[in-house]
Amino acid sequence: MANDSTAANIGKAGEIESQSRDLSSLLDDQTRYTSALFAAIEATAATSPKVAVDLAALGQWVAERTSHFAFNGLNSIALASREVH
Repeated sequence: MANDSTAANIGKAGEIESQSRDLSSLLDDQTRYTSALFAAIEATAATSPKVAVDLAALGQWVAERTSHFAFNGLNSIALASREVH
C-alpha cells in the first residue's frame, strides 16, 4: 500500500511542477505585455493623451486579472503541495 500512495504523490508532484511552470509563464508574459504597454503609453502620451489614458486603463484591467489568476494559481499550487507532503 505504501507504494501506491507514493506513486500517487509522485503524480501530484509532477502536476505541481506543471502548474508552477504554467504560472511562471503567465507571469513572464504579463511582464512582457506590461512593458510593451508602458512603451506604447509613453509613445502616445504627447500626441494622443486619450489613447494613452485608454492604454493605461487596459493595463490596469490586465494587471487586476493577472493578479487574480496568479493568486488563485499560487493557492492551488500551495494546496496541492500540502497534499503531497
